[in-house]
Amino acid sequence: MSLLPDDEPRHRISLKGFWHLIQTAEGLWWERSFGRPAHWPSNERVWLVAAQLPPDAAVYLNGQPLGFAQADGCWSAEVTSRLQPRNRLQIRASHPPPALATTLSPASEAMPNPSFIVEMRFYDPHT
Repeated sequence: MSLLPDDEPRHRISLKGFWHLIQTAEGLWWERSFGRPAHWPSNERVWLVAAQLPPDAAVYLNGQPLGFAQADGCWSAEVTSRLQPRNRLQIRASHPPPALATTLSPASEAMPNPSFIVEMRFYDPHT
């Protein structure tokens, strides 16, 4: 996990809405696509920040690993150089909550508003 800048972000975008949920032998995968903001000032730094993730969750952006959630479910990483016009965020839990794992079929499902929170945060480049 990377340390977030101390100042407040210039703005935030919450990645709400439907997440694609897939159960595999590796665990549960949540996937969501999002676009790079069209009017994003190129000098701002962009962070992905998550809370309430499963403690063992691994986070991927566009197929590249970004790290693991801490024991408290928090995670963050600067992704400025990794953002593309279209992006795919994936979160994998090897040990999902039992109640959720037993209710899913092996096929994928769309899941509105999972229990975790993910935001894009935009920071001044000089902090």
